[in-house]
Amino acid sequence: MAQRPRRTLFYVLLVAELCIPILKRKRHQAAAILFDVARLSNDPVLQARYSVSIQNKFDALDHLPDDVDTAWNTFSSILKDAAQNLVGTKTRTNKPWLSHETTAILQQKSAAMQRSAGTRWRESDSDQFSGRRLRRTRRPT
Repeated sequence: MAQRPRRTLFYVLLVAELCIPILKRKRHQAAAILFDVARLSNDPVLQARYSVSIQNKFDALDHLPDDVDTAWNTFSSILKDAAQNLVGTKTRTNKPWLSHETTAILQQKSAAMQRSAGTRWRESDSDQFSGRRLRRTRRPT
């Protein structure tokens, strides 16, 4: 039987450099001012005052500039100023995230913990104030 030729293995050292650029985060623009548009659409007196205010500001302007960006900035600033002065901003109301029933259960739980401060936690108390019962009393959204 003939001998098989011996195979020579060549190992190549592989060195790689991976460069991942760090993306610069864009600065967030200021939050848009939300005007109370519902109040403007429901109040005819406010609509008339708003219309007159905008008309007077455009009459004082005479004409818009030829540059599109400048014209848009002028137009939008006139509308925003009139809305800020007459209409006002929308007020945001937050819902309470805990119901009265849930806060009452939490107070009962804290009272039970204080009563049994030196003793072992009783099984009956842990069943009564379990997380399952608290989750069932959560306020519907």
